[in-house]
Amino acid sequence: MIRRVQLPPDGLVTLARAVDLGSVTAAARTLAITQPAASNRLRALEAVVGRRLYEASSRGLALTPAGEELIGHARSVASALERAGAAAQAVAAGERRVVLVLSETAVPLVAPALADAALDPEGPDVRVAARDALAALHAVEG
Repeated sequence: MIRRVQLPPDGLVTLARAVDLGSVTAAARTLAITQPAASNRLRALEAVVGRRLYEASSRGLALTPAGEELIGHARSVASALERAGAAAQAVAAGERRVVLVLSETAVPLVAPALADAALDPEGPDVRVAARDALAALHAVEG
């Protein structure tokens, strides 16, 4: 039987930040926690995984093969939690917001409806952000 592993989300977020920023200390600062707390999160994640995920060096963090396997998922979890937090803040503030990710070919078809919605005082909050197709795909997957 395969054992199901529950990875700690805070450890995944800390790993993503530490790798992206180059140090556990920098990750701790952006997460508003102490460096020892960030290190504890990473040790707990490594304990669950059963492998070292990174090695610290004078040039930053170097992912181990296990860390390389996990980093994409860690970044996805960090991104999803960030979006969920933003959505929760919007709900708490009473905002009505619609998020659409469109292909370049769909933009001319949808733009008139978006303009009408933006001008409707009772309509949703409409914000348009142009991204290239790859960035949009990562935004949806992430």
